[in-house]
Amino acid sequence: MNGEKLEYSKGYHVIVRFFKEIGLYHYFLEYQRYGHKLMLSKSLFDTDTTDPIRTFASTGITYYIRGKGGKLGKLPGTETLFYPFIYFLECFYPEFYHSTSYNIRYYEHIRKKGEIPCAIDIERKKITI
Repeated sequence: MNGEKLEYSKGYHVIVRFFKEIGLYHYFLEYQRYGHKLMLSKSLFDTDTTDPIRTFASTGITYYIRGKGGKLGKLPGTETLFYPFIYFLECFYPEFYHSTSYNIRYYEHIRKKGEIPCAIDIERKKITI
């Protein structure tokens, strides 16, 4: 890389923070390195994303983590990390939540029903799955 410093978008940093917060960062890194070899129909997380919700939606990270023996268990409701991620953005990064081009109507529906499988502590800026 000739000593070049890699720059990542704020959207990508938000995705990274989510995985660090929920304790699955090592799976995220592994997915970024090897996921494309295992799942040809799914894409990796785009490092220059401006729409992290759309980027997250195009990945298969939840299924990758389950396939690697990740301790997700059975998530209630949607059974995916996608909706907790959107909730995370809605609470801590509303600029991404409000500017996404992805259709989040179903997310809003299940959030109103209380079916997002996570807890958010806004004061401590923490998410728990």
